[in-house]
Amino acid sequence: MKCMDDLYNQLESLRSEGAAIIDVRTADEFAEAHIEGAINLPHSEINQDSATMLKEFSKICVFCHMGGRASVAEQILNSLGIQKVECINEDGMAAWIGKGYPVVP
Repeated sequence: MKCMDDLYNQLESLRSEGAAIIDVRTADEFAEAHIEGAINLPHSEINQDSATMLKEFSKICVFCHMGGRASVAEQILNSLGIQKVECINEDGMAAWIGKGYPVVP
């Protein structure tokens, strides 16, 4: 999965298979608008405890505003032993909102 279009098209199947949709933007950015059901875990706060919590999910999809922080989050999670990460690094919430995909405050 490389872009938000992929996430949008696969969102329901990802949810049904037990995947975590992780928004790694700041809490303030998340509060402005986010994908319903997404978990906010700012990339700067990812640590062993959060990695342990994420192990229960079948897959972890990470995204941010434009893709840079999601790439960093993927690297951190990989270094903490989480290998089932799919990173949306070609775009992010800017593209999701720009395409009119649904958000919640």
